[in-house]
Amino acid sequence: MPFNQYCKELKGISTHKIDFLESSSIDEREVKELCLTFRSSIEQTGARREGILDIFGNIVEKCPLITGAIWSKIPFQVYLAVEECVSEFIDSLSSSGKEGILRCHPDLCGRDLTRGTLTEESQNEQSQAGLTSLNPMEREILNHLNLQYKEKFGFTFVICAKMSDKNKITQELNSRLQNDPCQELQNGIDQVKKICHLRIQDIFFHGKIPTKL
Repeated sequence: MPFNQYCKELKGISTHKIDFLESSSIDEREVKELCLTFRSSIEQTGARREGILDIFGNIVEKCPLITGAIWSKIPFQVYLAVEECVSEFIDSLSSSGKEGILRCHPDLCGRDLTRGTLTEESQNEQSQAGLTSLNPMEREILNHLNLQYKEKFGFTFVICAKMSDKNKITQELNSRLQNDPCQELQNGIDQVKKICHLRIQDIFFHGKIPTKL
C-alpha cells in the first residue's frame, strides 16, 4: 500500500492543531521549524545517534536497528520524511526480515500484558482498544485465535489497535486467518506502518516520552 494512502486512512486521528495528514492544510513552515529545532536539540547533546535511538528506537516495536539504519538518510526537514524512510527500509527487507519485525510485536492480550512487561506504547495501544479489560471468555477467544494465527503463519498477528477496538480486532483476526501466508505478511507489515505513524506523531506533536530499549 502506498505511503500516501496510509496518510489518507489515518486522517482524523490527530488532535494537534496541524492536520498534517491533509496536504491542503499542512503549515509546512511550522512543521519544518519544529523538526529542525528538534534535530538541533538532539545534536547539541553530543550524542546524535544515541539520542535519536533513545527517542525513535521504538517507533517500530522493539526494532531499534531500523531507526539506526535509516537515521543518516533522514532529511528531517519535514515530519513525514521519517515515516517515508522507515517505510522504504521495511519494504526493502526480505520476507524473513519482515517476518522478524512481526515477531517482535507482542500478542494482543497475551503473556506480556498479563505479566506487565509490555512497552509503554503497546500497553497504551492495547488499553485504548479495550484489550486490558476483557472478560475471561473474551480473553480465551482472543488467545485461541492468536495461537491459531501463529501456528499457521509463524509470526504474530499485528493490527493497529489505536484504530480499532476489541470486537473489530477479534473479527479481523478471524478474517485474516483465511489468508495465504504471502498476503498475510503484507497485511501485517501494513499495520506495522500504521502503528509507526501514530507513534511518531505522539513523539512530535503530543510530547509523549518514548520507551528506551
